[in-house]
Amino acid sequence: MSYSQLQMPGLSDNAKGNVEAAEIGPGQEVLYLGRVSGGPRYGARGIVRELRGRKAVVEIRGRRRANVWHIPCYFLTVPGRAA
Repeated sequence: MSYSQLQMPGLSDNAKGNVEAAEIGPGQEVLYLGRVSGGPRYGARGIVRELRGRKAVVEIRGRRRANVWHIPCYFLTVPGRAA
């Protein structure tokens, strides 16, 4: 039996919803894709300040000030990869 992936307009082949901790590092820009009540807004951009296991310490700039969040890496992606 043969399987194939449907091609959808606007989605690239390298679209990936999350990153592994080894794929990001301090100073790198990331995009938050989580939907957690009380957390950053979906699609917020931030800078990785530190990695702690499978979590990243990310500084996300808001309208008034920057906030620092401890975010699991599966809620992050690199901006060029977001679908």
